[in-house]
Amino acid sequence: MIRWLSIFLVITTPLSIALWWWSKTSTFECQYDWLIRPIAEVNKIDPLLIRAVIWRESRFKANCKGKDGERGLMQIMEISAEDWVIREKIKDFDPETLYDPQTNIQVGTWYLSRSIRRWPATDNPLVFGLAEYNAGRSNALRWVDPDHPLDSQAFLKRIDYPTTFRYIQVVLKKHQQYKKGYIQPPWITLWHDWQPKVFRRLGLEP
Repeated sequence: MIRWLSIFLVITTPLSIALWWWSKTSTFECQYDWLIRPIAEVNKIDPLLIRAVIWRESRFKANCKGKDGERGLMQIMEISAEDWVIREKIKDFDPETLYDPQTNIQVGTWYLSRSIRRWPATDNPLVFGLAEYNAGRSNALRWVDPDHPLDSQAFLKRIDYPTTFRYIQVVLKKHQQYKKGYIQPPWITLWHDWQPKVFRRLGLEP
């Protein structure tokens, strides 16, 4: 009896911890929804897409800073915020405010929404818009297939930045998961975090 009880505990304890962590992760990933929803509504964009971008960019860490100076939840570059600052007629804008969740989501959502709206005639504006958000407009224009300018698959084939190609795939997949009400288990999230490091150690491009 004691033996079977020990076996039961060995099996169920890790499972219980994993389920508890998963539940905690679910709450964690929804923590900024109260900010995302109204901002997304103003910019006429799916709030779940914004959540997916935040998940990919910063894992919901408001104080996250990228290696090239990207700031906050949606990893906004100072230069990327300039158009929004002009539009909002903000004087003496302090780039440090990009660490504020509300400001960051306002800037990032506006920027992404504008990027997507620039490709209305394409068969999948999200693909083109996400590429522009990640790699800039000049690169996105460069990747347009002159023979099939509205074809997202042709566009994807011309992307010569592996990180951008993967970025689009990951965000779109996460977006679909959120639309289905699915929150990813934490062990898969950890794999996404560690995968690039593993690939680099092996001398491969993630």
